[in-house]
Amino acid sequence: GLGLFFYRHVGYSDELWWRFAVNGEAPRFLRASVGIFVLFLLLATLRFLRPAKTRLNAPDERQLEDARRILAASGRSSAWLALLGDKTFLFNSKKNAFLMYRVQGRSWIVLGDPVGPAEEWKELIVEFRRMADLYDGWAVFHEASLEGVALYLDAGFQILKVGEEARVDLARFTLEGSDVRDLCQARKKAEEKGCVFEVVP
Repeated sequence: GLGLFFYRHVGYSDELWWRFAVNGEAPRFLRASVGIFVLFLLLATLRFLRPAKTRLNAPDERQLEDARRILAASGRSSAWLALLGDKTFLFNSKKNAFLMYRVQGRSWIVLGDPVGPAEEWKELIVEFRRMADLYDGWAVFHEASLEGVALYLDAGFQILKVGEEARVDLARFTLEGSDVRDLCQARKKAEEKGCVFEVVP
């Protein structure tokens, strides 16, 4: 607006766009205006094409109660981590299964398989993938079991092994013998540093 006001006495012609002179303020103003407009248009387009920011709320008391009910029937001890209050829940339409997740950067990370009847997992896995895609996120299931591998593959996930879970036969386990020498040394060092172990009900 200021430019148009200041250069109102300069008659417009196509030649103004191509005139380069030391004192050619009006042509310089025209080119700068177009450059600013193009830059603004580019920034606005990038902003509109950017995925929406994720706004996730901590679970409310009703969601925690629904989760408790499903957890009581699940029999999976690690699933009780859902009640820490630091994860968001996604329930299925019947409210008899859910999954717990957190968003870190672009990664949408589910802890374990969905909790609830196995026949309800597919709906949750597909819906979670759809939600993450909507926000241009990367859907991840951490510590997924072999039980759901086919469902994850059907939903377009890739399987990546990142470790193993140790299973110990406690009835036959002993700290005697050379096979567990490293374990005994580690235990002795931990005890010397004041570490203790106890099972808390």
